[in-house]
Amino acid sequence: MKIIIIGAGKVGCQIAKTLSSENHDVTLIEKNDIIRQSAQNNLDVLTILGNGANVRTLEEAGIKQADMVIAVTSSDEANMIACM
Repeated sequence: MKIIIIGAGKVGCQIAKTLSSENHDVTLIEKNDIIRQSAQNNLDVLTILGNGANVRTLEEAGIKQADMVIAVTSSDEANMIACM
């Protein structure tokens, strides 16, 4: 499955790690470049720097081909917007 995860905090990275180990195609979106770099260095997933509530960022991540979107940022508002 192609899965997009928005938010590379502890929860997002743990979900990405688990899904990647199950051979899913995982893309992780994070707006903080330092956090994104850490995820890129420690996980076997594609990472994208950007706002997961932004349509262009979601399109870059392949939202049209995604089977699932998981939003786990610290902002409930951003999570809701990203999943609409």
